[in-house]
Order: sequence, then structure tokens, then C-alpha cells
Amino acid sequence: MMGKKVIAATTFTLLLVTFVNAKSIKTSEFKNGMQNIEPTLENFPPGIDGILYGYPDQKIGGLIVEGPFPYHNGPAVWNGGKNPWGAYGLIVAAGNFDKKTKDCSPVPSNSPFAKSKLKPVPLTNGANLCLIGCNLEEVNSTGVDPCNIGSIDGPTNSPMSCFDVGPGFAGGYGVCGFNCTAFHAKELVPCSASDIGKGVCSIYCDSRNFPSAATNMTELTFKSLYIK
Repeated sequence: MMGKKVIAATTFTLLLVTFVNAKSIKTSEFKNGMQNIEPTLENFPPGIDGILYGYPDQKIGGLIVEGPFPYHNGPAVWNGGKNPWGAYGLIVAAGNFDKKTKDCSPVPSNSPFAKSKLKPVPLTNGANLCLIGCNLEEVNSTGVDPCNIGSIDGPTNSPMSCFDVGPGFAGGYGVCGFNCTAFHAKELVPCSASDIGKGVCSIYCDSRNFPSAATNMTELTFKSLYIK
């Protein structure tokens, strides 16, 4: 599974305070750093594996966004440790935003989003990237999550949901992403708020490599961006 060490205590403490007071988001961008995974007999559904706005796997760079917020009818999120099994973050293969044309990278024609009403939206946090936007109010009122069309259950069990990443991250839109969970390293035990910053937690976005004593973890190279 894709795994990432949770950041140092002082940095993360400041980040949690920022989440509460300013609805800020921390993103972690990685490329070509995913660990080798043994082949399985299962295949990804068409239009998901290694394409823009899909699941990164080992074929394309990805973006992890930590700290999505809970909302009515939204996906289960970690929420400061109140729901430790909820998503600590989300992962997706982000598109690029062209400053000159003001356009996002188009959705690939074989993507499940190609014929949907959902479109890429530019991030408004200073990064020239795009994610599939979703209407939080519609999910809140109807309980229908339009991002679910991108969910995958093999070879990794990774539901895709409309996450609330705060009003300043994607121009007021929610974003579609695959769930990531914070576990104790090499243990299938979710991390509590008191665990964060102690060097005992990692973020996992691929159920093929959920932590265990037999898992051969590989460090990823990350570039972290702090956004307000």
C-alpha cells in the first residue's frame, strides 16, 4: 500500500490549529515514489488506474490532501481523531491548471467522469493543479455522492467520495478523492489524535499494503505545501 510517515509533532500541531481556526489544508505531492507491489489477479476498472483524476497507483504522480472536514451525508473522516477509522486524507492523480488559457487538464475520454456532469476545477490555494469538483450542498441534502462512480474495490479497496477540503482550497467546491487512513506503522490500528507527531503513524491509501509485520514498507519522497 502507499504509505507516508505522518509529519513531525510541532508542525502537525500547528496544522491542526490552522484546520480549526482557518479551515486550511495541507497537501503532499509525490511522484515516482510508490513502492513496488506484487502483481495480483485483479485488475483496475477501465479509466481509473494511472490516469488523470483517477487512482495514481505506480503510473502517474499523485496528490495527497490531509485533513478533510466532516459534513452531513459526507464520507467518514478522521476528524481530529474523533473517528479514527475515517479518512485522514485523500489521494488522486491531479490535473494541471494552465494560467494562460485558464483551463484544467481535460478528463480522459475513458474516465468514468467523462460522461458525467462533474468537471475539473482549479485549486485556489496557490497550486497550479486541478481536481474533479463536486457540490457539497447536493451531497448534504440528497445523500447521493456523485464521486462514487470512481470508486474501486480491486485490486485495492478504495472508495471515491466528495470531500470537503474547505472554502479556500477549490473555490468552494468539494473534490473527488480516494480515501487514505492513518495507521500505526506495521499495525492495523488506527491513529488517535495523541499518536500524531510521535513517529508511530503512517498514512495509507492502498489496501493491498495495509500495515502488518510482514509488510515491506518503502519510504516515499514528498514535497509538502502549507496552504491558507
